[in-house]
Amino acid sequence: MACWRRSARWRRLARWAATATVALAGATVAVTLVVGTLVTFDYHGRSMRGLATERWRQLADGTHDLLADLGRRLGHVDAPRVLKVRFRDQSPGTVEPFWEPADAAGERVFVEYLAGRQLRFGVALGDQAILWGRLLTWKPGHTHTVTLQLPSLYRPEGNGPWAALRRDVEHRERTGIAVWFSGGRALQDIRPPGPVSLVPGGRLAAGFSGELRDEFSRLLRRDEFRHGFVDPTARPGGTLRLRVHFPDQILHPGEPLITAGAHFQYNFLFVEPASGGIKLAFDTFGQPRVTSPVFRPSPGGHWLELDLPAFRPDAYGQGGVGDIVVRLDGREVIRSRQSVWHFPEGWEALGENPYGAVCRDVFRGWVLQARWVR
Repeated sequence: MACWRRSARWRRLARWAATATVALAGATVAVTLVVGTLVTFDYHGRSMRGLATERWRQLADGTHDLLADLGRRLGHVDAPRVLKVRFRDQSPGTVEPFWEPADAAGERVFVEYLAGRQLRFGVALGDQAILWGRLLTWKPGHTHTVTLQLPSLYRPEGNGPWAALRRDVEHRERTGIAVWFSGGRALQDIRPPGPVSLVPGGRLAAGFSGELRDEFSRLLRRDEFRHGFVDPTARPGGTLRLRVHFPDQILHPGEPLITAGAHFQYNFLFVEPASGGIKLAFDTFGQPRVTSPVFRPSPGGHWLELDLPAFRPDAYGQGGVGDIVVRLDGREVIRSRQSVWHFPEGWEALGENPYGAVCRDVFRGWVLQARWVR
C-alpha cells in the first residue's frame, strides 16, 4: 500500500512537471514569435521605425508591456502599488500615516482628514516637511482605489535582465512620486534617485484607521507622466521655455527635448551623452548639426530656452533663414544662422521623437514646465 501511494504521488508530480514545462515552452514560443515578427518588420534599414514610427512604437511598447507584466507577475519587475481601502471618520485636522516604506530612506505617505468628508494625501522623505496634494472627497462605506507610485518601491540596481523592457520609463519610476485616488491624480512630485543600498518595498501603515480590502501592483503606464504645455490654450510663438530634469544617464545617440516638423523636414533639439557629461544638440534635416559645450546636469534641474525663426509670433510655423539660439539657465550655449523647416501649428512634440531619426524615441527625464515667453 505504501509503495502504491508513493507511486501515485510521483505520477502527480510528473503530470505537474509536464504541464509546467508545456506552459513555459508555450510562453517562450509566443514571446519568440512576437519579437521575431517585430524584428522582421523593422529589419531592412529600420524602415518601419522611420516610415511608420507611430505604428512601430505601438508594436514595440505593446510587446515590452506584455513581457514586463509577465515579469511583474513573477516578481522580477517592480511597479506601483494599488490599494483598495475604506476610510473611517476622523476629527477635522487629524493626520495619520497611510504608507510606510521598507527602508527608512523611503517615502512615507500620510492622509489628513478635513471637514465635509474631504481628505488629502501627503508625502514626506526623512525629516522633511510633508508635501500635501489636492483636496479630495471620500464616501463612507465605499471602497476607494489608491495607487502609489514611489521611488522606494523600486530596486536601485534595476530589474536585472528585465530592465531593458522598462528602459524608457525607469528613470521616472525611480524619481517620480504620484498618488492617484479613485482614478484621479491627487499628488505629484519628483525626487533624486534613492541610495543604492535602499531596500525596496513597503506596507500599509499600522496607524491607518481605515480598512484594507485588497492590494496588488500594476505597471506604470507611459502616458501617466506625459510632458505638456503649462497653458495648452495659449497662442504659440516667441521663446519656448522649458524646465528640464535630465536623467542620470543619457542613452546613445541621444534623447529628444523638442521636435517640430515632419519626416525629412524636421527640426530637433535633443540631448546627447558626451565625455565628462552631456551636451545639447540642434539638428535640422539637411543642415549641419550644432552642439553646445559639455556640461554636467544639476540634480535641481535646468531652464532651457529655444528661439527659432519658425517661432515668430506673427508668422508661427513658417520656415526660413534665421538665428537658432539655445540658452541654458540664461547662458547662450548655441547660436547658428541657418534655414529651418516650416511646420503646421500642433506639429510640435515635447520629449518625443515622432520621426524615427536622429535620436531615441523618448526623453526619459522630466519636462516639468513648457511655456511660450514673448
